[in-house]
Amino acid sequence: GAYPNPFNPSTMISYQLPEDIFVSIKIYNLLGAEIVNAIMPSLNQGRHNISLSPILSPKMASGVYVMDVILDNKIFARKFTLIK
Repeated sequence: GAYPNPFNPSTMISYQLPEDIFVSIKIYNLLGAEIVNAIMPSLNQGRHNISLSPILSPKMASGVYVMDVILDNKIFARKFTLIK
């Protein structure tokens, strides 16, 4: 999950990979519009932490967003709150 949540100006995503796979992160506003689509390089098996700060759009307003973390064909959705 993302922590801290709500956050300003950064948050981390922590997850465990059972094998080497590609990771993609997509962030949507509550209207369903895609705000961010970040594709990570192939990551090795094990525990990983990714900072969202470098991929968040500076144009993102304070509010609630939905983040999809896509590991190969599995999608894990989480809500988070951005406070500016």
